[in-house]
Amino acid sequence: MQGEDLLVTCYYIDCGMNAYAISPAQLYSNTPSDFDFKLESLAQGFQSLSDFAQHLAANVDIVFPVIHGKFGEDGGIQELLEKANVPFVGTPSKNCLLAFDKYNASLELNAQGFLTVPNFLVEKDKLAKSELEEWFQSINLDKENGKVVVKPTSAGSSIGVVVAYGANDAAEKAEGIISEGIDDKVIIEVFLEGGTEFTAIVVDVGTANNSEPVVLLPTEVELQSSSNIDIQEDTIFNYRRKYLPTRQVAYHTPPRFPSEVIDCIRQGVSILFRCLGLRDFARIDGWFLPTPVTSLPSAENTGKFGNTKYGAVLFTDINLMTGMEQTSFLFQQSSKLDVTPCLLTSGNGYSSFHNQNMNGISRDVWTLPYSLVLRHTIEEVNAACIEAIDPERMELTSRLRDQVMNELGQSLSKYDWFAGFDIADKQPIKYSLQQWINHVKEAQAVCMVVLEKMVLFNRCWDLQEFLTQLASYGVHTIPKDLRATEEILKSSPDDIWNDLKAKLQTETDLEVYANALERKLQRMPANCLSRAHGVIEMPVSPPESLIFEPFIETDEIIISTKSVDDSTRHLVWKGENKWLEVTVGVVGKRGEMLSLNPSITVKESGDILSLEEKFQGK
Repeated sequence: MQGEDLLVTCYYIDCGMNAYAISPAQLYSNTPSDFDFKLESLAQGFQSLSDFAQHLAANVDIVFPVIHGKFGEDGGIQELLEKANVPFVGTPSKNCLLAFDKYNASLELNAQGFLTVPNFLVEKDKLAKSELEEWFQSINLDKENGKVVVKPTSAGSSIGVVVAYGANDAAEKAEGIISEGIDDKVIIEVFLEGGTEFTAIVVDVGTANNSEPVVLLPTEVELQSSSNIDIQEDTIFNYRRKYLPTRQVAYHTPPRFPSEVIDCIRQGVSILFRCLGLRDFARIDGWFLPTPVTSLPSAENTGKFGNTKYGAVLFTDINLMTGMEQTSFLFQQSSKLDVTPCLLTSGNGYSSFHNQNMNGISRDVWTLPYSLVLRHTIEEVNAACIEAIDPERMELTSRLRDQVMNELGQSLSKYDWFAGFDIADKQPIKYSLQQWINHVKEAQAVCMVVLEKMVLFNRCWDLQEFLTQLASYGVHTIPKDLRATEEILKSSPDDIWNDLKAKLQTETDLEVYANALERKLQRMPANCLSRAHGVIEMPVSPPESLIFEPFIETDEIIISTKSVDDSTRHLVWKGENKWLEVTVGVVGKRGEMLSLNPSITVKESGDILSLEEKFQGK
């Protein structure tokens, strides 16, 4: 949020409910732990939340809460602001309290005539397994292995959401969530097998006393399981799939549902927004079930909202605070064109771009509307481009988009400040590489080239050549050994391993990795190698070559819980191995480059920086 007449001040509340005024620079941190340890020395702290609220009342005109989960969406921060008479964006506290509790919200949805997912509530120290088994039987689920979803009633970002099989497993996982302190109440829901999850952003363009919700185009969440039958995994939209750049999830806006179903979703979200007393904006999630589910008795639900001739629409989660990352649904569903991003692919798709014989490959360039840039992976962007130019999808998307824009325009036209939209309805355009170069020349455009990491490291022959050139200039580089994937799969892993150990003075888990390549796994499970690590995302298709390099033992850096003077947390570095991992950005013109301040890497666990630690907010 920027503007000549707008001053934005940032505040942060930590897990201990301590409030601080922080620098806007901290918003560029990956996780709160990146700056938590600096708060006492660099941030303005408040004695209590009451003092914090009084400060806001005296110094700000309006507050925009962006806290997820507890205290942010359950009415906690809203009640604090209400008591201090501080205006804020979003829903009042009492309505937040009702809507955010998944069990209470389901009761309210049922009372309002909506289809709901059968569920069972587990409260701390009140679990009766006999009652849970009776519930399984009442909805035609096998109590021994019936599939259910277990989740906290009041937690954000799918934290603690797991799949269970049978009453005993569900009870154990419910008690586990409670014992971990995630929540005191847990809801057990029927797993909607064969259903597709969706999410919809709603924006309130009315006044405080007259809500006028406009529902943006919903997004279909396509979950993709491993293609290998030996890998068992539950396809649920969990915390990892929401926030990590993986190939486990793809988004489609609008959904690939019949138009009547999309209309039903938008109508239902609008009704829910009003009947729950929500304000300003929200995100509402649900499921579309194209086939009947035995646990949803048709006799009871015939007259309820959500029944269509194509299947059932069910709303499951009310989110008072939608995601605020650049790839979050709020921006995917309301994005506009600011720049002209482009995607370079091979002629037959991005996945084969890492072919060693680059001169023999035709290349295409897509010019992208900004809405298609808002994806987690390059593969997903490429797939979205192909989908977007499909004639049927183009017609559906254009019609639904016009419908949403008309609703927004009609509602906003009564305000003096509204002067119309400047949002272009553009589709991606596909050029050959030479056509795109000619187009850029004609437009006299300035291009910024960004090599996506996966491209750089799959094209390892280029990387090795680059490092060789650096070494010739006296730059210290790590030794590397290039091997063809075909050689690795056909040769004895022991022979290659011993050769690499002798050449690089290191050890590898080559057999495990080669096995994953041969089986074409999409990801390797956590801790399957000798060194501790998280899930490893594998290349889209087996690369032509692989690079091996010695592992550098870096020193452990920890954040102290208590310092010498018992007042300030700080970093502790023992300095045993003398190596640290650092990252530094470089900007400027050729020959006049300037380095930015380096960042050191503090790993939470394991030897290798995990995908979660790189990209996933915790």
